[in-house]
Amino acid sequence: MLLVEAQLSPGLKALGFKKNARTWTRETPDAFQLVNLQKSRFSEQVYVNVAVYLKALGDETSPPEHRCHIRARLERIAPESLSEEIRSLNAALPMSASLLSALLEHAVPWLERVSSRPGLDLFVRSSMARHCFVGAKVRAHLTASAREGWPHMRHKETSTVLGAQTI
Repeated sequence: MLLVEAQLSPGLKALGFKKNARTWTRETPDAFQLVNLQKSRFSEQVYVNVAVYLKALGDETSPPEHRCHIRARLERIAPESLSEEIRSLNAALPMSASLLSALLEHAVPWLERVSSRPGLDLFVRSSMARHCFVGAKVRAHLTASAREGWPHMRHKETSTVLGAQTI
């Protein structure tokens, strides 16, 4: 187990994520939210990947990070002031308190935002989306839904939920 894994686990587990290998997954009614550690094959560098798999766009029950509909590296969604520290994350060294905090304060809220229709729509229109992977299915779904007045979505009083239609 990487030292970074041991540091991340308690905070993510407290937020409802379940760990399998180097990936933590949290299931919501409409999405799977993932935090994944990817160690470089050529060095001790570790990348923090965050991803969302929308249930409305597929039927996987345990999606791997690379098949998620929206994916990003932590340094792309965290404040620029943390980018260098995030990019220098090393498997053999402990993660700083500020970096651990960045993950919990930026990655998890980002996962929650892009798991909702309004948040996803805002994200896809933002400049940040240019630096992240947004699958073609997501873009097609948003375009079709916008034309049709979001027919595949339903509003709840406290949150917006993606419907179960597959495109």
